[in-house]
Order: sequence, then structure tokens, then C-alpha cells
Amino acid sequence: MSGAPCGLTILRTVGNYRATKRWTFDPIQKEWKKAKYETGGWFVPSEHTFADLAGFVSVINEARKDPCAFAVQGALLEPVREQLANNPGQRIRRRKHKKGNVEPTLVDRSRSWVPIDIDDWPLPAWADLVDDPEAAIEHVIHELLPPAFHDATCWWQLSSSAGFAAGMLKVHLFYWLTEPATNNHLKKVFDHHAPGVDTALFNDVQEIYIADPIIEGGPDPIPRRTGWRKGLEEAVELPPLPPVVYRPKAPGASYGGRDTVLEALSILGDGEGPGRLSQALRRAALNYARRCNIQRAQRRGIQSSGARGCRRSPPA
Repeated sequence: MSGAPCGLTILRTVGNYRATKRWTFDPIQKEWKKAKYETGGWFVPSEHTFADLAGFVSVINEARKDPCAFAVQGALLEPVREQLANNPGQRIRRRKHKKGNVEPTLVDRSRSWVPIDIDDWPLPAWADLVDDPEAAIEHVIHELLPPAFHDATCWWQLSSSAGFAAGMLKVHLFYWLTEPATNNHLKKVFDHHAPGVDTALFNDVQEIYIADPIIEGGPDPIPRRTGWRKGLEEAVELPPLPPVVYRPKAPGASYGGRDTVLEALSILGDGEGPGRLSQALRRAALNYARRCNIQRAQRRGIQSSGARGCRRSPPA
């Protein structure tokens, strides 16, 4: 499905930093050793536009050859674009909000592509990532994602740790949406419809690692790390969120009274996402604390009045 141009921001590390894992085979111990890596704090950005999932994949396929490259969902702010126009090698920080003297560089944008991170999902006994990675990916799609994703085309990429962590599936799935969505909306949808999916990627500045692993001393244990999963639909229509239900204040409830606590607890189970539970409990706890403070103050007032009433009169 093609539509209005959609964007993707690629950041590249500078200096000795990289954005992927390095695996080296130890011939003596007969095992793979992983080298730690860091992306650093400065990056050279580039923005890319496309009209469909194939265009998105074309950009990713080129970028993943560079061990210094990773993607983010945020778009560059206009001042950053102006700096890049004058200096294509301009380095930036990865910032959503101002921190000290560092100005923000990225801002949320509605995107038509959506990344889904499947990490450390236990593979079934029959799964084989070497000969048939599609079977395992098909299985996890039906296990973790809502029905709207089951029959849709996606592009998959096994992570740089896949094949080195026995019995675990680590994969990114990329889908195209019928309508662009913000990160905030994606979080709400997945919290409600796919609670087993990590929503950390739905963040303007969160790294989306796309670079192939660096493998030394032996062949890649996974001969194929990317592929297409063809579906009946070219794009996903995100499932709707349930309406937020607000219950009116109970009749006769007073500030700090018992009814306000019950009122706060009464919204349990309403609304969207697991955050609703913590909101209700926090509200009930605050109301209960207010009530206790008021009752404590009232008791002090009564005791103080009683003490004044029992005071003896001075002798004549």
C-alpha cells in the first residue's frame, strides 16, 4: 500500500563506537565470545522518505551494512535540518528534551511504519532458525500479536544475538499501517491488545538496532537474518482502543471522606492498559491519607478544646 511519504531517521555513531554486537569464535573453548559495545553520545543523522514498506526496507537494507548505524522513530527538528543543510557531517546529541545546555534534536512524528521487538521469546522444540526461521516467526506472530497483524505482510530481521542465544527468538518485525500513528498511540494499543510485547521501541529517541552482527573466527550460525513474510493485507489497521469510562462521584461523598476512597477504587477495571490499575490505587491511597490527616486534625482540635475547658480558675 502506497500513500503519503513517510520518514525514517538513521543515526551513525562516531569515533570508536558502534551499534551492533561483535562475536568472536574461540577455537580452544569451542564457543562464541561477545564483545561489549556502546553507541556513544554523538551521532551523524540522515533522514529518508518512502511511500510503502518496500521503500522502508530498501533504506534499512542499505543501513544495516554499516555497524555504526541504527534507526530512531523521531524526526529531526527544523534547526537540526538547517545545520545539516550547511554541514552534512554535523554531529548531534540524541535528545527529546533540553538537558542543561543541550537543545533537543528529535521530535515525535506520526509514522506509517511500526517496529515490533520480540526478545528472548522461548522457541518451541520444533523450531529451527537455521533451516526455517519463517515457521518460528509465524508462530510468534499468532501468539503475541492481535488478529489485525496475523494476515498482514511484514519484514523481519533477526537480531545480532539471534543464533548465539540457544532456544531464544530475538527478532524485529516491521509492519506498514493504514494510517500513521504516534508513539503514544502505539503504546496504548499494544498495552491493551498485545501486553506481551515490549513497547520500549515506541519512543522518539530509542535505538532500533538494525546493523548486522560483526562475526569473526567462524561462519554466521544463522545463514539468513532477514526476510519477507507475505500476507493477505499490505497494511495493518490498528485495533481500536476501548472508550475511557469515568464514573461520577458518589452522592453525598465529601472531601476526605470514606466515599472518596471507594470512588477511587470503583474505577478499577475501567479504561485502557495496565496503568489504569496503578492510577486507581494511587488515587485511593491519596484520598485515604487526606482523610486520616483531617481526622487527626479534628481530634487534636477536640483535645485542645477539652483541655481549655478543664483549666482551673486562678485562686481569688
